[in-house]
Amino acid sequence: MLAVVFLFALTWFNPFARYGGISIGPISVSGTRVVMDAPRLRGFQDETRPYEVTAEDASQDVREPHLVDLRELRANITIDDAGQTARIEAASGRFDTQSEYLVLERDVRVVSSTGYVLDLSVADIDFGAGTVVSDAPVSLTFTEGTIKARSMRISDGGDVISFEGGVESVLAAPRLGGDAQNVAPAPADPSGTDSTR
Repeated sequence: MLAVVFLFALTWFNPFARYGGISIGPISVSGTRVVMDAPRLRGFQDETRPYEVTAEDASQDVREPHLVDLRELRANITIDDAGQTARIEAASGRFDTQSEYLVLERDVRVVSSTGYVLDLSVADIDFGAGTVVSDAPVSLTFTEGTIKARSMRISDGGDVISFEGGVESVLAAPRLGGDAQNVAPAPADPSGTDSTR
């Protein structure tokens, strides 16, 4: 499963806790909440891998400023030195800047530049522990097949990925006998008759 390495980016990607180019649209206040339109954060992970995070809006309650609620989150990240990328989408998310914990909810999707797609309804990402946990159904689609399960956990900084609960996998077998010369001859019928039916 080395081909799903793009998933592991979620365990170390943390642009919210690093400095980068930040731009926002109009700011409004509603009660105790401050709402920022069209926030955009750009920067580099490990000073070499670019990332960009955008949202329709971000809001904070002045009573709990460490909690940032994001709507229609989109993130593009570079996940390795070869330039492979992943796009992360979610209808909503909440980031705790104190505990470095991000919860993504509704229509969560991760798409890699190599064509791997991970669909989830919720994902809890603990940047400090290097874990990604989903206790709701997940579906991974890749060139060789699909894996579905009721839950998933990525741990050890991305070294271990576990699918649990009603795991179903469909894997494509390698093609055999692609041409006539690779087809083994049928065994001879000792009776001398044609055994083909």
